[in-house]
Amino acid sequence: MPRGPGMQRHALPAHFLKMVSHCCVAHLTDSSALNWPEAFKASEGYNNPCFANLVPKPMPILSNDPTSTPHDKLSILQESDQWSAIPGYPGPATPATDEIYYAFIINDMMAKAATGQLSAEDSVKWATQQCETIFKKWAGKA
Repeated sequence: MPRGPGMQRHALPAHFLKMVSHCCVAHLTDSSALNWPEAFKASEGYNNPCFANLVPKPMPILSNDPTSTPHDKLSILQESDQWSAIPGYPGPATPATDEIYYAFIINDMMAKAATGQLSAEDSVKWATQQCETIFKKWAGKA
């Protein structure tokens, strides 16, 4: 399981949370930006901010979550913009990357390895085959 500075086992899938942020830039207005900290609290931390400094640090919930042990367990997510990327990175999202994302292939790859259903190597091979099939399907269509 990959680990880096500040990367603990409980935070490994955290980069996926950044990708599932429910922020829709097209509908973000100045007034909704002013209410973003409250919206973030109401979502219990699920709706991660899509712009830097939209929710000042320390972020509510992430910096002190009374339901987590330890309470600062999720604090690593406050810096997720520094180590996560959108599907398709370094390019734009495409129909193929969207399909891979919404089919949970990367999540399933990690789950198959974590639960012992497949070895880590076989899990990566499985996910690679799934992704290649999807990219071939979309080749020349988008």
